[in-house]
Amino acid sequence: MKRYFRILGPQPERDVDEELTSHVEMHVAYLVARGRSPGDARTEALRRFGDIERVRHECERLEQQKARTMTRARIFDEFVQDVHWAFRSLGRKPAFLIVTVLALGLGIGANAAIFSVVNAYLFRPLPVRDAARLAVVAQVSRGSDVPGSVSYLNYESVRQLLPDVIDDAVLFQISAVSARLPGAGEAERLYINLVSGNYFQMLGVAPAAGAMFSADAAGRREPLVVLDYRYWQRRFHGDKAIVGQAIRLNGIPYTVAGIAERRFTGTEEMVVADAFVPITTAGLLVPGQERLLAERTWSSSRVLAHLRPGVGIAQARLALAGLAKRLKAQYPELDTGFGLVTAMETDARPDIAVSHVMPWLAAVFMALVGLVLLIACVNVANLMLARAASRQAELAVRRALGASNARLIRQLITESVVLAMLGLVVGLVLARWVTAWLSNIRLATDFPIRFDVAPDWRVVAFAGGVALLAGIVTGLAPALQSARGSLSDVLRDGARASAGRSRHRIRGALVVAQVAVSLVLLICAGLFTQSVRTAANADLGFQPSHLLLMTVDLTLQRYDSAQRDRFYATLLERARALPGVRAAGIARDLPMGGNNSSYTIFFDTDVPTVEDRRLDIYSNTVSPDYFATMALPLVAGREFTRFDADSSPHVAVINVEMARRFWPGQDPLRQGFRTTRDGPLIQVVGVVRPTKYMFLNEAPGPYVYFPVAQRPITNVTLHLRTTGDPTAVIASARAMFRTIDPDLLVFDVKTMEQHLNDGIAFLFVRLGAVLATAVGLLGLIQTIVGLYGVIAYGVSQRTREIGIRMALGADGGSVVRSVMAQGLVLTAIGLVIGLVLAFVVTRLMQGLLFGVSPTDAMTFTAATLLLLGLSALSAYLPARRASRLEPLSALRTD
Repeated sequence: MKRYFRILGPQPERDVDEELTSHVEMHVAYLVARGRSPGDARTEALRRFGDIERVRHECERLEQQKARTMTRARIFDEFVQDVHWAFRSLGRKPAFLIVTVLALGLGIGANAAIFSVVNAYLFRPLPVRDAARLAVVAQVSRGSDVPGSVSYLNYESVRQLLPDVIDDAVLFQISAVSARLPGAGEAERLYINLVSGNYFQMLGVAPAAGAMFSADAAGRREPLVVLDYRYWQRRFHGDKAIVGQAIRLNGIPYTVAGIAERRFTGTEEMVVADAFVPITTAGLLVPGQERLLAERTWSSSRVLAHLRPGVGIAQARLALAGLAKRLKAQYPELDTGFGLVTAMETDARPDIAVSHVMPWLAAVFMALVGLVLLIACVNVANLMLARAASRQAELAVRRALGASNARLIRQLITESVVLAMLGLVVGLVLARWVTAWLSNIRLATDFPIRFDVAPDWRVVAFAGGVALLAGIVTGLAPALQSARGSLSDVLRDGARASAGRSRHRIRGALVVAQVAVSLVLLICAGLFTQSVRTAANADLGFQPSHLLLMTVDLTLQRYDSAQRDRFYATLLERARALPGVRAAGIARDLPMGGNNSSYTIFFDTDVPTVEDRRLDIYSNTVSPDYFATMALPLVAGREFTRFDADSSPHVAVINVEMARRFWPGQDPLRQGFRTTRDGPLIQVVGVVRPTKYMFLNEAPGPYVYFPVAQRPITNVTLHLRTTGDPTAVIASARAMFRTIDPDLLVFDVKTMEQHLNDGIAFLFVRLGAVLATAVGLLGLIQTIVGLYGVIAYGVSQRTREIGIRMALGADGGSVVRSVMAQGLVLTAIGLVIGLVLAFVVTRLMQGLLFGVSPTDAMTFTAATLLLLGLSALSAYLPARRASRLEPLSALRTD
């Protein structure tokens, strides 16, 4: 067959059947001459040259392939010509080029910037092996459907008892320690990830230097540490000599086994650790932490599992539900509400407990920036309509010379796509700048929160797709409109042929859409801004002003109970004596600090709202005078005193919501509970108002406070209520700590207002307000510019008409009113449509607002009046210019 094609080849002018038959007959004659029988000779000839029909079809296929190749080459050549002509055409109008590229660039950049954030927290996989198969496993506790942390023993059960569902699983939890580094004089704060021994092996993390610790080493509880690459560069300047040296963590020497590779950033998107330590050595770091490995109810860690190939998340959920039932039956200490749940890792960010909020938040902001891009596209479409009107003569002549409408439409769309691609470049630069700003946000919190939202290839691909779509959308309507004109119309009417009613209607409709969308954006921005203002003035349950916070870690000192009690007493005594200090108290947790602790409490009698007489409840450990320092008023009873010592009867202060929920209609001061089933009775001695504990918009929930003397803590935050500026007390307070213990590590020094305003409490509200305001202003500017352009263009098209009217006696005022009426009618229609749309959109985003109604009348009114006023101004400027036309000059205009 191949030999025949080399002889014959695909030549359509020759008869393939005839040529092939000729070759077969010649070969038959040759074989007969060599002594073969005629039958055998014909069989061999046909076998050699193949089937005639098959050869003919192959020739046809080659011809079709050649034709397609030529067609593709012609299309490519035409595309190159279109692009070349687009650049030449756009280069003749630099002002038009700059305005349209900037308009599209701002819209594309806004979309790329917001998508960078969405990509970072919803789509970008962790930099580990087989990230697509990673699933988060969490526990559900009694009385709550919110998934939480997993205990070490339950993690081991998941890992060992579900071999058909998961390949392997890792466990990790973030923790803070005091560290003394080689050659460093003072201790420093270090955040470590306590991880299971198989952590690096399962995730496929290679060392940049040294080696990763193994599961065997972790099982032997060897004190080994692996440093994060960024911490290694920042603290040791990339010196590999640190491998093999010892770092003292909470006073215990840990040998540096290696440095994690650069691409590895941990297993949590928003939290970055400085080092990794085997969780089996937790008892070395903090005495008593051995219970973490031995108690199935001690839940403090997160778990990631590798699902086996072919196993879906639904199958994993069924398997975990069955395992939870078996564990509950085998271990009675697990409460009846115990359960295990799972979700794919990218669907469980930033935490599986609140992961349902992220997609909704992302959708709202992507919709907002999408509206900005829509306004930009409308603006550019209007500009291109105006430009196409001035090119009617050119387009008509090209049609007369043989260009088809399809060819002209493709040329005009190519120009708009070229504009969009130039806008893409501007947009990516803008997005890079915005994401760099977001990535550099530093919160007023000791917790190492990271905002890594740098664009990657997904963002570039998304922005490219958005730009291509924007180019087609902005160019399609002008192209279709321009292709309708004819050469005779242009020669007869000149430039005025472009001022037809249909074109005016299209531009008017586009302006109405701009106004409507801009009003929606302004109202959304106003509601977010109102949320920030409301949050700043919200009743938190305590008084945040004039409060200074200073945290110390006593773990490194390894005080015994007597030394710790003396430290508490000395600290409070000297703090109250500082100049400018009115009151002082200490506490374990800060309100809305993201690290609230909880206890399981047990009731001696049946409680209607509590199953099995036990419940997990948030708590805090505080000193005497804490409530007075926080200006948190007592509703009943008393606060703690120095007589509430470890040897005294155990007591607690609860909030009003706990009293209402558990002992309705009863005196809460006559009630009590326990923190273990057989533990001592804890008497309620006081009731305080509820405060905001975790989130601004949280509903009041039960809360309990314990005295610090009866629940010793090592992380102590000193609260100082001052008479004046809290920052003026910082120097004297630091000196006070040095006099108590020169080795104390003091950190996270800030005011309560800084903790709230610049921490995680107001973070999402403030970011939402900033982004929504920026988007709203961007849309407003684009709308006003678009409206001004349409009115100005309309005035230029009505120059002769205005000249005739003024020659017949019309004054400037009537001209101004006539021109402004055109713009204000469009604005009014857009405002009505925008109000209806805003009413629908804002109700959908109700869950993202704080303390403000989604249909807040003041916000709706202010946004409407602002847009109406600016629209009137943008219409007045071209109207005023029209009123100053000289009638004779206007009549000479073609």
